[in-house]
Amino acid sequence: MFLRAVALLVALASLAAPASAAGTPAAVWKFDNPFCRVVARMGPFSKGNGYGLALAAAAGSAVDAHVTLVGTTDAYDVHVNGALSGPPDDRETPPMVVGVPSDAKVAYYFIDSYAIDGAPSASCPSYVSGVGDAVFDGTGGDPTIVAQHL
Repeated sequence: MFLRAVALLVALASLAAPASAAGTPAAVWKFDNPFCRVVARMGPFSKGNGYGLALAAAAGSAVDAHVTLVGTTDAYDVHVNGALSGPPDDRETPPMVVGVPSDAKVAYYFIDSYAIDGAPSASCPSYVSGVGDAVFDGTGGDPTIVAQHL
């Protein structure tokens, strides 16, 4: 009986050793997109006015991207050049304020192109998302990125 208990403990210890030796397992990237290495979140700020926009990537320290905003009558381009931070396999820019004309009603957005860490720009056939899927904390008091009319 004693030998069986020791054998069981040795077996359990051998199973646990690789998990602890490997460290924390890599995170499953929450913004999985098979077509684009960068994704966006866009929505209103919880306090104040305006749209917030954040970009995310599985790796890198800086992102340069063009995000297209689609409204009921017009479309706009937002050029984002921002630093990525966070865990090594789940990086994100802080939410940035996007300025559009006061009468513009932006309903959808998508990433048109991106570059990570100064690499050449890549076209990004990304998913079209609805504005308001994300709500950002705060007032959005950071400098505004002015969207350019397309």
